[in-house]
Amino acid sequence: MLLVFGFILAVLIDRYCFAKKLFKLVYFLPYISSIIAVASVWRFLFYPSLGPVNEILRALGVLNPPKWLADMHWALPSLAFMYIWQNMSYDMIIFLAGLQIVPRELYEAADIDGANAVQKMRSITIPMITPTLFFLLIAEIMASFRLFDQIQYLTEGGPGNSTSVLVYYLYKVSFKYYRFGYGYTISLVLFVLIFVITYFYWKGRNRWVQSYS
Repeated sequence: MLLVFGFILAVLIDRYCFAKKLFKLVYFLPYISSIIAVASVWRFLFYPSLGPVNEILRALGVLNPPKWLADMHWALPSLAFMYIWQNMSYDMIIFLAGLQIVPRELYEAADIDGANAVQKMRSITIPMITPTLFFLLIAEIMASFRLFDQIQYLTEGGPGNSTSVLVYYLYKVSFKYYRFGYGYTISLVLFVLIFVITYFYWKGRNRWVQSYS
């Protein structure tokens, strides 16, 4: 989802935005901001009783809006939404850099052949930026395993264990319950997962390079 939003935003800025540098700066500010500062803002926005999000929902006629971070069913989606909002700009910047290397002559030739926007996207843009896509995919997967600060500050793994992702669960088991053997096992599983993901990334990347070389 993060890659999709970042790619759409990059295409919109690249093709339809005039003040590109200004927009890139504005969208990139959340990424370079303090994680705790951003989390504090979102905790205020998601506050169940007086938060702006629920106030807007009540104004729209929603009688019982979710409690967001205090709700077992909504806490993890709320954290995911906040994470996407803060990190989408990084993907946007990388995608924009990838879009700059796509030869404009290919689009002009496609226009002459009568290709529409979807056909140009499928046949030109996506194949040409596949290395960028591979890079961001592996980077975002790795980053998702490091999601810790927001959970520690906002929910501490709760309510219940609804936001205890693998890394936070590893921290809680090892340094709160002092079950170091169990924590070591979890870290080993985490290492194997990252290794497998990296292996398949390089296999896929090498196969793509060979197919287009």
